[in-house]
Formats: sequence, structure tokens, C-alpha cells
Amino acid sequence: MSGTAALGNRQAGINLGNTTNSLFADNLISGNQGYGIHLYGISASANQGTLIRNNRIGTSVSGTSPLGNGEVGIYIDGTGGMVIGGTDGTGGNTIAFNNRGGVYVGLAWDSAIRQNAIFANGGLGIDLALSGCNYILGCYGTVVPNDSCDADNGGNHLQNYPVITGAGAASSGSGTVVQGTLNTIANKSYVLDFFANDNCDASGYGEGQTFIGSASVNIGNTCDGTFHVLLPATVVVGKPITATATDPEGNTSEFSECAPVGGPLPTPSPTPTPAIVQLSASSYSVNEAAPNAAITVSRTGDTSGPSTVGYATSDTSGASNCNVNSGLASSRCDYLTTIGTLHFAANETSKPITIPIVDDAYAEGSENLIFTLNSPTGATLGTTTSATVTIIDNEATNGANPIDVSSFFVRQHYVDFLNREPDASGLSFWIGEIENCTPKPQCTEIKRINVSAAFFLSIEFQETGYLVYRMYKASYANVPATPVPVRLIEFLPDTQQIGQGVVVGVGNWQAQLEANKAAFAQAFVTRSRFITAYPTALVPAQFVDSVFSNAGVTPSTTDRNAAITEFGGAADTANTAARGRALRRVAENSILNQQETNKAFVLMQYFGYLRRNPNDAPEPGLNFNGYNFWLGKLNQFNGNFVNAEMVRAFIVSGEYRQRFGQ
Repeated sequence: MSGTAALGNRQAGINLGNTTNSLFADNLISGNQGYGIHLYGISASANQGTLIRNNRIGTSVSGTSPLGNGEVGIYIDGTGGMVIGGTDGTGGNTIAFNNRGGVYVGLAWDSAIRQNAIFANGGLGIDLALSGCNYILGCYGTVVPNDSCDADNGGNHLQNYPVITGAGAASSGSGTVVQGTLNTIANKSYVLDFFANDNCDASGYGEGQTFIGSASVNIGNTCDGTFHVLLPATVVVGKPITATATDPEGNTSEFSECAPVGGPLPTPSPTPTPAIVQLSASSYSVNEAAPNAAITVSRTGDTSGPSTVGYATSDTSGASNCNVNSGLASSRCDYLTTIGTLHFAANETSKPITIPIVDDAYAEGSENLIFTLNSPTGATLGTTTSATVTIIDNEATNGANPIDVSSFFVRQHYVDFLNREPDASGLSFWIGEIENCTPKPQCTEIKRINVSAAFFLSIEFQETGYLVYRMYKASYANVPATPVPVRLIEFLPDTQQIGQGVVVGVGNWQAQLEANKAAFAQAFVTRSRFITAYPTALVPAQFVDSVFSNAGVTPSTTDRNAAITEFGGAADTANTAARGRALRRVAENSILNQQETNKAFVLMQYFGYLRRNPNDAPEPGLNFNGYNFWLGKLNQFNGNFVNAEMVRAFIVSGEYRQRFGQ
């Protein structure tokens, strides 16, 4: 048990699948006949949040003597969203002396491999699998060449590696200067990790024996970026330096080609302080009677260029549904889940975000939710990236249910279906529709039903939320083993993104909506899930036919040709803008629109009124029986929601009413 002799397993040291948020730290994983660590899954969410830190994999306890595993040190496949190593100078693993390589990335993505000591392995230090291949099939040991604009796909999306064009002692006399280029996906910021080595790998690429520093590089519209950085470590002349690149989603490249340290190079000039985005405070409070909680995101440092940062609200762990004095706010009844991306233009230094608050009638005490920043581009996150938002209760005792008040009822529909506060004219109009009917009270119920349904049928929802629904349907058909194409957690952020700044009838809303739809479609087709489903090697006809097939639409020759023509005669479908336009043509197809209307209408009853998926608790049986029942009713009455009694059933249901009061 001295850590110097092999006592390994006949297969892998650690073999684990389909888990999440696991931690593997401070272990000695050596001398196994198979892999050191093998993590696998069947979906992108498998092993999400897993960390592998401070392990010695393939060495003795000293970290320098060989005690290698029989295969690769770490093999990940069918998984994503993990970190192997560290991002702050700590947590790096030692991965050495393994028979067939250091880290092998099969059908996996968004997996950062950073700041490790990877050396003296029998294969590549980091080995990314080509699309459709894996380690079991014998696809390993060959460096994947860079491609223009990084359009290929495979393990970690085959992230291109940096090209080091020079390395030498700093002319200032301290440190090492490294310069080079990176060609990859345009308009993103990438992190480069640099390593010194005693020897270069036999392939001429990598490995990464000693981590010596990181730098960032911004990639412009042409897919090209350059770097000229001063690293604090002094590397002996003649020793090779290598580097990796990691994209904002966490996809790390293979190691670069080795570049020996030569004579002095000019020390780079000081660069402006990088843009830093963070919250203006670590805590905020809002009175429950106020319509919104106001959050401010600030940007400092070099603000001369554009930046983006993601944001999201979340319930505190253990938050209840409603009416429990726990101090924990619930997104079902206390506030609107608010998710999106902030866009800073050049020289912008702050941006506001508002979180709609629900003024329910429960006396439940103050409640907290969490607001978090994530995934910056063109900037780095500062120290204050998460805040607690406290909703201060304004009831001493439970009151009458406010959903019976027309102003509350209408405002809540804007929040639940259009994800925004009402404009004054719209709010007044819909309140009047309910309040000005005669004879009262007989007319009130049918007016509430009609007003409620009007939000689903409105131009604004049809061109935002319903378009998002159809984009998912055209892209992926239905969620496996369900009758619906999209889940609430996917639907909400995308609907908020596509509807940002759009108020029908106010200002130049048509142009804003069109710009939002075009930007959303282009961003949608660059997601890893979409690229995996539709590799860029597909010819345009294959791409278009597949999307129409998922949509369940047999297109006319004219519609099919129009979508194919978006690619301008190209032999493949690598053009992102053309992909977005072609997908929109299918999603906006009139046949698809018509055939999904009733299905989407029913699904929105669950998303809008109940703020849950049709098979989530408290649904009896946790299945789609309720959804299927209401779809059958709506189809039976040819979409007449009044005769089907569908809208009425939801707005008078106990589950809906209990969001706001007793």
C-alpha cells in the first residue's frame, strides 16, 4: 500500500456512467489494466458538473515515477459539461505514463481539460475523436488537423488548437514570450493554456508537462485571432512549448504543435485591462407589491468593444411551490423565471435587468431567489457573479385571491405568456374587455376565457413563443417518449430571447421582431445539440429533407427548393447563416403552423398557467394523460376552446389559483 507498485483492477480504475456533479479528487489511479478513469453516458447531460481534480493517473504516489494504466488515463464518452483539471492555477491532475494516451474525448463535448500535467504517455496527450468514431472502434492516436473556421465536429467539437509561431525569452529579461495564431469559430473569446515540456511527443504535437500560464484571444469576423503574450515562467532555451485552446462552452482542443524556445522576443506592450462584467451588488431586495426587482450588471476595464454575458434566476434549493413560510421563493408563484443574454455595445458600462414579481395574497414572510451571471464573451466575470434577491412580503394575513381582480389577471397573462410587463394601452384594453361587458356578472367568465385565450392567439405570442415551439419541432421532432417537442426549461429562455424588446403596436416593433428572429435562428443552429443532429457535411437537400421530416411536413416542391436554395449551391451545409434561414423556412411553413396549433395551445396551458411540464408533479401519474385528454377535447371541437372548456378548466383549476392565493 505504499503507492509504488501496481495493485490495479483488471479493467478500469474508475468506471462510472450517467451521473452528474461527481467529484474525483486527490486519488492515485494507476496500474490498472484498462483505463484509469472511464466516464460514459447516453446524453449531453450525463456527468454534467463532474470535476476531476488533483489526481495522479498513471504514476506512483510520487507523481514522477511510472505506474501506468494499460489504456488511456481518462476516457470520456457520451457525456459533457465536466472539468478535468483546474481553471485558477489549482486542481491540475498529473496524467502520465499511460499506455495509449492521456485524455481521450469520444462523443463528448463542453469538457474543459485545463492546467494538467500530461506527459510521457504512449499516445496523444489529448485525443479528440472524429464524429461517428470512438476509442472502441480504434479511432485514436492521430492528430486531427485544424480546419477553416472550425466547422468540423467530433469530440469537444474538434476545437482547433493554437499555432505557435514563436517562443523565446522576454527581451525585458524576465519570463517567456509566446506568439501565434488561432483560427476557429468567429466572434468568440477563447482561453489558451501554455505548457513547457522536457521533450516533444513523437507526433510532434504536445504533450503538456508543466503548466506555465494562460491568456485569452478574441476571434474576429474572419475566424482569425493572434496572440503575443508574456508568461511569468522562464523556460530553458531549446525546450518545447505547447498550448491548448478552450472555447466559452468549455471545449478544449488537442495540444498544439511543439515550438522550441529560442532567442529573445519583444516583450508585449501592456494591454488594456480586459472587460469585466459583474453584478452591482451581492444582494437586492424588492417589496412584493412592486412589479419588478431591478438588477444592474456593470462592465469595467476595456469597454471599447462589444461583450455579452448570460444571466439566469433560480430557486434556492428546497424552494416549495407556494404558501409555505420557508424563506424560499418559488418561480411558480413568486417571480418569473428570467433567463437570457445581455449584449453590451462598445463603450456601454451598465445594463439593467428586471425580474417580474408576483404579488400573491399569502402571508409567507420574506423569500429569497438567486440571480447568477454566466458564459461571458468579450469579457471575463468579476468577483460578484451571484446575488440573493429578497422579496419582502406585504401581507400580515392571507388575503383574497388576487386572480379574481381583472387588473391582476391581465397583468399576470402578460408575465406568463409574453414574458414582459404590460404596455399601458394593452393593459387598459384587456381590463376593459372584462370589466365593460354586460350583463354582469354573467358575462364575466366568458370574457375572462376569451381574454386569456387571446394571449396565445396574439401576433406577439405566435411570432415568439409559438415560433420557438415550431423551431424545436422542426429540429428534433418530439422529445423522446413524449408527445411534445420542447420542455419548459428550454422554452422559457428561448422565448424571452426572441421576444426581447418587442411590444406589438409600439415603435418599430416589426423590425425588432425580425432582427430577433434572425439572430435567434442563427444562434440556435450553432448549438452543439443541433450540430450533432445535423453535421455540417450534410448536403443541403439532406439537411432540408431531414428538418421537414422531423416537422412531420411533406413540403411542396416550391417550399423545399426555397429552403435548399438558401445554401446558394454549396456542396455542404457549413454556412451558419444559411442553416438558420433554412430552418426558419421550415418552422414558419404554413402546414406546420396549422398542424401544431392545437398541440401547442394545450402545451401552453401547462407552461403558462401551471408553470410546469404536462408530466411534472402534481400531475396524477406523472404522465401525459391530462395533456392528451385536453388535446382530444380541443380536436373534437375543431379548436373551439370555449366549447372544449379547456381554457376555463385551467383558469378555474385549484392548481392555477393556488399560485396566487387560497
